Amino acid sequence: MIKEFSETTLSQKEFCQERELSAKYFSLQRAKLLGTRKSKNRLLKASVSAEKSSSNLTLKLSYGELCFDSSVDPTYLAALIRKLS
Repeated sequence: MIKEFSETTLSQKEFCQERELSAKYFSLQRAKLLGTRKSKNRLLKASVSAEKSSSNLTLKLSYGELCFDSSVDPTYLAALIRKLS
């Protein structure tokens, strides 16, 4: 099916719609087979420190630090970390 797709002039979305395939699944499988799949392992290193500070949470990055009060919204923090990774 990957070969068939490469021989068409259809976009991936059109190709998948015509065959009632999930475009996302097709894309993942195609990338896996072609060896072009990007790693989603974007974990950040976290550590706990015994230092006392006015912030309860410090996010250390290669280019600086971000300090947050313990009342920071976890949803906001998660979105920020995703954008930074």
